[in-house]
Amino acid sequence: MIGKTGLRPLDLVLGAVVLAIGIARIAMTLYFSPVVPFLIALGMAVAVTLYRRAPAVALGLVWATAILQVVDGRDIALVQLAAVIVAYGASRYGSTPTLIASIASIPVGGVAAVLYAAFWGPAIIQDSGLADLLRFLTSGSDIAFYDNPLAGLAVGFVLVAALLGAPWALGLVLRLRERSRAAERELEVAEEETAQAQQLAAVRAEQARLARDVHDVVGHSLAVIVAQADSARALPDDEIAGIRTAMANIADTARRSLRDVRTVLSDDAGRAGSTATDDLASLIAGVRSGGTDVAVEELGMPRPLPPELTVVAYRTLQEMLTNALKHGVPADGIGVALDWRDDLAIVVRNTAAPEPGPGGGSGLDGVRDRLAGVGGTLETRTDGEDWVATAHMPVRAEGVTA
Repeated sequence: MIGKTGLRPLDLVLGAVVLAIGIARIAMTLYFSPVVPFLIALGMAVAVTLYRRAPAVALGLVWATAILQVVDGRDIALVQLAAVIVAYGASRYGSTPTLIASIASIPVGGVAAVLYAAFWGPAIIQDSGLADLLRFLTSGSDIAFYDNPLAGLAVGFVLVAALLGAPWALGLVLRLRERSRAAERELEVAEEETAQAQQLAAVRAEQARLARDVHDVVGHSLAVIVAQADSARALPDDEIAGIRTAMANIADTARRSLRDVRTVLSDDAGRAGSTATDDLASLIAGVRSGGTDVAVEELGMPRPLPPELTVVAYRTLQEMLTNALKHGVPADGIGVALDWRDDLAIVVRNTAAPEPGPGGGSGLDGVRDRLAGVGGTLETRTDGEDWVATAHMPVRAEGVTA
C-alpha cells in the first residue's frame, strides 16, 4: 500500500463534512433504526479521511459501505458521492494493485448502482437524492424513470461511471506527471554525479600525469648524478681537474632537474623555445657527462614536432636512458637510434646487468601510457645480452595522427 504518510487537516475536514452530511440525511429521513445508515456514513467518512494515507483501505471501506447499503436498502446517496474523492486518491496515491482495483471498481460500481435501483424499484430512485442528482447532471431533462425505466438505468450507469471515472483519470494524470518529474530529478542527479565523477577522474589523471613527470625528471637526474659521482670516485686523488669537472656536471644536472620539475609543476607542457632535436641532444649530453658512452645513430631528416609531441619524445627518451643506467652496464655504453624516416622511432640498446637495479618498472609503464595518449607504442625485448626498448610515435608533417 502506497500513500502519503500522515493526515493533513484537510483530510480530517473532508471526513467530518461527509459524516455531518450523513447524520443530517439520517435526521431528515427519520429512520426507525438509524444504526446501519450511521455505519454507512461513518464508513464513508473514514474512507474519505484515509484517501491519501491509505487508499487501499479507503477503497475497501467504499465497497463495504456500498454492500451494506444494498443489503439494508437505505438511501443515503449523497454520502456515497464521497466515493469520487476515494477514486481520485486510489489512482493518485495507491499502489499498483490498488490502482487496478480502483479502475475495475468504476464499471462494477456503475452496474451495482443500476442493479440496486432495479432491485428496489424506480420509485426509490425517484424519491431519493439520486434522482435529483441525475436531473441536475442532465440539465433537468426528463429521464423517464416511470415511462422507460431501462433508459433511466442506462443513464444512471453512464453518469455513475463518469462521476467516478473523471476524478480517477485526474488522479492518474497527476500521478504520471509526478513520476515524470521524479524521473527528471533523478536524471539531473545522475548527470550531476556523472559530471562530478568526470571532474574527479580529470583531477586524478592530472595528478597521475604530474607524478609520472616528476618521477621521470627526478629518476633520470638521480641516475645521471649517480653515474657522475661514480666516475668522480674512480678518478685518482691527484686528478683535481677531473673531480671538479664531475662535480660541476653533478651541479648542472641537479639544476637542470630542478628547472624541469618547476616546468612540470607550472604545466608548461610546450617547453617553450625548445625543439625535439635540441631536447633529445641535451638528454644524451647529460648522460655522457657522467662518463657513460652514448652512441647515437640518426636515420632520416629530423623535423619539428608539435609541442605536445616534443614533450612526449623528451620524456620517452629520458625514461629509456634512465632505465638503461639503472638496470644496465653503463661501462658498456648505451646505443640510441632516432629514426625519422616515417613515424619517429626511438631505440635504446644497453647491456643488461646481471642484477637489475632498484625500481619496479613503473617508469616504462608511464612511458607506455604517455605514448598511448598520442597513438604510439613501446616495445621491449632481449637480444642476447642486450636489452632493447623501442618507442614508436606517429608523426606527420602536419602534426599528430592518431
